Amino acid sequence: MEPKDHIVTGLLMLLGLILILWSNKKKKSSPPDFSPEQDPEESDMDDVDNMDGRVFESYVSKILESQGYYTELTPPTNDFGIDIIAKIDETKIAIQVKRHSSKISRRAISDAVTGKEYYNCDKAMVITNNYFTSSAIEIAQKTDCILVDRRGLENWIFDFKEKSNKNKHAEYCNENFNKTDLPEEIYNKIVARALKKFEKNIGAQRIFFDAEKEAYLNIINNIYKTIENDISYKTYKIFVSNSMRILPESFIEQQEIINYQIKIYKILLSYRKKGVPKNLLRKLWVYVNNNYKEDFISQERIIKEKLIKYDKEK
Repeated sequence: MEPKDHIVTGLLMLLGLILILWSNKKKKSSPPDFSPEQDPEESDMDDVDNMDGRVFESYVSKILESQGYYTELTPPTNDFGIDIIAKIDETKIAIQVKRHSSKISRRAISDAVTGKEYYNCDKAMVITNNYFTSSAIEIAQKTDCILVDRRGLENWIFDFKEKSNKNKHAEYCNENFNKTDLPEEIYNKIVARALKKFEKNIGAQRIFFDAEKEAYLNIINNIYKTIENDISYKTYKIFVSNSMRILPESFIEQQEIINYQIKIYKILLSYRKKGVPKNLLRKLWVYVNNNYKEDFISQERIIKEKLIKYDKEK
């Protein structure tokens, strides 16, 4: 092999080594992905206690963002004691994150305060999954360093998971349930019923939601059709109130009860037009309501029987 071939081979090997080192450095500096076991929206303190250092830093960064901070992770090496730079309002905070199985010493506070100056921040903070020694707390008080111990982190994690669940719930509802034409309160009621009744069946939830929505809108829209049905607005409101009292958890069933009441009312109205005395019909109405309160089928049967008997005796 000629000398120039040795040179070319050497250069190629050197270039390959440089590429490998650059690739490893790039991988190391990238924020780690969470494995399914370390999903930030599912993790609790037991998971936190078993995270490696860089994953813990990334996790805490997400927790801080849920608290309203804008965050940026520092490089994994030569970070001058600071793992996260956080901003909230006009305040810039240098944060050291410590995942330890023992209490955090005063050195962590000293590093955070020193790093605060290097990164030109307004405040220093140390966050841990453990607690702080008494000397660490003393130095923090004198240097105005913010301490977040296990209890404080647990509270943040709880808030984070609660907000995450609310956001997931809202996204799920927006994706699966059409809110059009429904007041916020009614929409939330129907969604809650659908999720409770069909916990894991999305198709059934949608069908139930649509049926409940249609029933509610029919109940409301029929208010404006009371004159067409020969029913006064006041009477229709009584029917609606009765249905809500009897079955408060279902607009579908409420609509059925309203329809039954309208049917019975129309039977009485038809006999009024035939000349049956109004006071007699009113007594009959009171009688069936008192004796067959929620049994509308029996109410209809009794009314028909008594009115047929009245016709024969007349």
